[in-house]
Amino acid sequence: MQGLAIHVIPGLTTIMPEVQKLWSRGEDAALRAFLKKTSLRLFALSVALVCVGGAGVFLFLERVLGAGYAELPPLIWLMSGWVIVCGPLVWGHPLAVAINRPELAVFGSLLGSALGLTAFFLLTPTLGLVGAALAWVLTLLVNFGAIAGLAAFAASRLCGTASERAARLADARGSDA
Repeated sequence: MQGLAIHVIPGLTTIMPEVQKLWSRGEDAALRAFLKKTSLRLFALSVALVCVGGAGVFLFLERVLGAGYAELPPLIWLMSGWVIVCGPLVWGHPLAVAINRPELAVFGSLLGSALGLTAFFLLTPTLGLVGAALAWVLTLLVNFGAIAGLAAFAASRLCGTASERAARLADARGSDA
């Protein structure tokens, strides 16, 4: 399952410098355009990875390992849903760091973990494997969604503050000298 999401790590390392550069230069419109373009590309990549990975899991588990694993492919498809939703939101972490609010990433991670753990204890006893899969998906959806949402909200508030924008531009000019 984690193999489906391995695109997240290179995404973070390539997105972070560009987000930081655009933010520090005060290029807010360019930053929004970059995040939109990146989100669309990551969405397409996520869909492709889930489809290829899901087909591979289906072929391997059911055809190679036998009928005893027949209940797993639907769970794999269910658990892969987070990749499609969260892949395009990878920029939340770099944006939180760029706007000097890394605590937003920590908060989103803690919130996702707390809700996911609660869902695990509530859903697994009644729904079994499906409940555990749903709890896992909820953990990641809340994690990535909260971080991206909080970082975008905080960035939009900072973009609108003239003194903050002037300070960012002054910092950017000072570091270029």
